Amino acid sequence: MHDKTEVRASDQRRVLVLGGTGFIGTYVCAAFAEAGHDVLAVARRAAAGVAPGVRFATLDAADGAAVTGLLRVERPDLVVNAAGAVWDHDERKVLFSNVTLVQRLVAALAAHPRPISLVHLGSSTEYGPQPRGVPLREDTPARPVSQYARGKLKATEVVLRAFEESGLGGSVLRLCQVIGPGQPAQSLLGQVADALATRDGRGVELTLGSLRDERDVVDVRDVAGAVLAAAEMAPAPRRVVNIGRGTALSVRDLVERLIAIAGVPATVHELEHSRATRSAGIAWEQTDVTAARDILGWTPRWPVDETLGDLWRTAGTRPSSGHRGAFQPLPQH
Repeated sequence: MHDKTEVRASDQRRVLVLGGTGFIGTYVCAAFAEAGHDVLAVARRAAAGVAPGVRFATLDAADGAAVTGLLRVERPDLVVNAAGAVWDHDERKVLFSNVTLVQRLVAALAAHPRPISLVHLGSSTEYGPQPRGVPLREDTPARPVSQYARGKLKATEVVLRAFEESGLGGSVLRLCQVIGPGQPAQSLLGQVADALATRDGRGVELTLGSLRDERDVVDVRDVAGAVLAAAEMAPAPRRVVNIGRGTALSVRDLVERLIAIAGVPATVHELEHSRATRSAGIAWEQTDVTAARDILGWTPRWPVDETLGDLWRTAGTRPSSGHRGAFQPLPQH
């Protein structure tokens, strides 16, 4: 993770973050702003919680003409794509928000008169189910099974093809499950945290989906650090890089640890046959993060219990749209 540093004026970059007011996008904006870059957060609608020092523009990133116009006005050095449908959308919306948006963005970048790098945020669900004990490598064949994962894979393929055919520079970061302060309420841990935060003094009854799975999870602030590291690479990797902790953790254990940190009496009722839509069919996941270390010089820094503690402390503070609440700083170590 990068310490907070000031960049020289000659090294300052203009950074445009699509989805810049979302859970991940807000932290990405903050990481670049803290490093001294000129950052513009772009989203379809204004939201609370934009990081200090970050400018904001309202724009539909799926509108190719609007994106082209924004690139012409802003003249960014880098675009980070943190936009796209995430939670429980039908296939048409997933394809439009993840694939059509990326196709139009890549076309706009290729047509721009000066080079603009792209860091695209993908998903480890693109790989699909893997045998227990076999970590996900960047060369693992991608066999996605959910609508969300298929859409994300198609978007990744669009970007990789642009790297090869149009000379576009940048990278694709395949993120495992991202957790942290301001976790969206639609996520499992966000749901648990919000339920615990709205307790009425009599304890909490939680009805959750299956907790039998194991997942690789990474702090959202570590993700922001990975994006910053990818952006600083010269030349750009022009490839997929996995971002995770490199460890499979029990979902049940994560929920129990969050409840223990909250100190709220809770009874958990588990729906054995219910799984999250976007990760359906994936019972075990562990990413191999060797490339992130060797290529980007990045390793995760935030301990899981500290992440869960910060998640609990921000529970119930975000707007209902799923945007994060009060900004939590990057680690200074």
